[in-house]
Amino acid sequence: SGNLGNDVFGGTDLTEVNFAAADQATDTCTNNFAVLNAQANRDANQIVLSEGNCLYTAPSGGSDLTSISSTIGVNKGKWWAECNVIHLDAGQTVTGIISEGALHRGTSTDGHGIHTAPGFANQYKGIGYQYEGWLYPGSGGSRSSYGASYGQGDIINIAMNLDDGEVTFYKNGTAASGGAHSFTVGTEFWFFAGGPYGALDQVGWNFGGCPPYSISSGNADENGYGNFEHAPPSGFLALCTKNIAENGG
Repeated sequence: SGNLGNDVFGGTDLTEVNFAAADQATDTCTNNFAVLNAQANRDANQIVLSEGNCLYTAPSGGSDLTSISSTIGVNKGKWWAECNVIHLDAGQTVTGIISEGALHRGTSTDGHGIHTAPGFANQYKGIGYQYEGWLYPGSGGSRSSYGASYGQGDIINIAMNLDDGEVTFYKNGTAASGGAHSFTVGTEFWFFAGGPYGALDQVGWNFGGCPPYSISSGNADENGYGNFEHAPPSGFLALCTKNIAENGG
């Protein structure tokens, strides 16, 4: 990672321009990691994606709480992702999960679907951890105090347990005081998702393959896949095709 242009076979080395170690991805043709799904970015005031679709930025006018999800969804197993809050305005930025039903609702403005941040209003089976420390359970449920607030520089980890129907949010590697939140899994596929709101809010998403920020500690899952700032709990895996092939999902 310190010499991306090096040709180890003695050929011509390439000169690196505007590359850093954090720009190297472990994503390959034999093991594909999730990124943010540009095709789920359907709001009129679209989220701006960069860094290999792992960094989202709210547009300059704000994003009215639209969601954007991971490219890979799963309906069983235990999965781990993390979000680095790089810039936060006084909006309602949310990290969480949504079901495929939310994606199918399209850009409806009735408080459902991909138009709405995870868990807000009546979003169909979305669950979100809002930056002021609120848990939004979706499907018409009322928000509740969940854990510590978070801000710029914090990393929010999400442990999505589809075997037991629970999601747990972590702040900088420590589980929020609200613990595991139960939800009904059913047969639907679930996706990690975020909802930026304030103008130019930025969150870097790391599913294990190409974190858009420098990792200081380096933690893989128990199968040896992924590169996370905070170690996944026992049994929780990076969202990649090898883990899905070996462990279901």
